[in-house]
Amino acid sequence: MKRWKIVTIMGITLSLLFQVGCSPQESGSNRKASKVIELTFWDFQFDMHQELFQELVDEYNSIQDEVKIEYSSHGNSTDYSNQKLPVAFANNEGPDIFMTSAGDFNKYADAGLMADLTPYFKEGVQEDFLPSTIDAVTYDEKILALPLEMELLGLFYNKKMLEAHHIKPPETWEELLDAARKLKTDKVAGLVLPTDKGPYLNFIWYPFLWQQGGDVLNEDGTQSTFNSPEVT
Repeated sequence: MKRWKIVTIMGITLSLLFQVGCSPQESGSNRKASKVIELTFWDFQFDMHQELFQELVDEYNSIQDEVKIEYSSHGNSTDYSNQKLPVAFANNEGPDIFMTSAGDFNKYADAGLMADLTPYFKEGVQEDFLPSTIDAVTYDEKILALPLEMELLGLFYNKKMLEAHHIKPPETWEELLDAARKLKTDKVAGLVLPTDKGPYLNFIWYPFLWQQGGDVLNEDGTQSTFNSPEVT
C-alpha cells in the first residue's frame, strides 16, 4: 500500500481518514486477511485541542479494525521556529496525515506531498463548505486538503474612552485614524494591531487590505501590487 501524505488547513476531518489513507477497497475476504493499516497523524494546534483530537482518533480506532491511527501533537504550526514537519519530510519520515496553517499550504502543495481529495467530495459534500474555503485548499484544480475552521476579524473599541472624548464609533478609515490620533497619549495607544511574525499576521492584515480594494498580487498572480494606491 502506498501511504498518502494529506494536509489539512488548521484541522482534519477524521471521518474521512480511512477513505483517504488506504489503498483501493478490496473484497471482503481479502480485507479480513490483510494486515492492519497503520497511519500517523501529527497535530500542529494548541495544547487545548489535543484532548479533542485524541478522543476522535480513539473513537475511530474503536469502530473498525482495518486501520489504526497513531496520534501525536507537536506544537503550534504558526511558530516558525517549529521545523519538525519540514525536517521530517526532508528525511522521508513525515506523517501520513498532518495539520498546517493556511500560510504554509502552498509549500507542501508545491512539494507534491498531498493526496488529491477531489474524488472524496461527492455530489452534495462540497456544498457543505463555503466556496472560499474550498478555493483556499484547491491547487492545480485539485482539492488537496480538508478545511476545518474560519475565524472572524474585528476591531474592539473602549466605549467609555470614546464617550469621554465625544468620539462616535468610527465607520470609515478616515474616522478610525482621526479617533486614534485623538485618543493617543503617552500612556495610551490610539490603535493597536498585533505584530507577531508569522502567517497569522497576514490573515489579520489581508481583510483590511481587501476593504480598501487592494490585493497582494494582480489577477493572474504574476505581479506584486504592493505599490498600488490601495495598499500604500
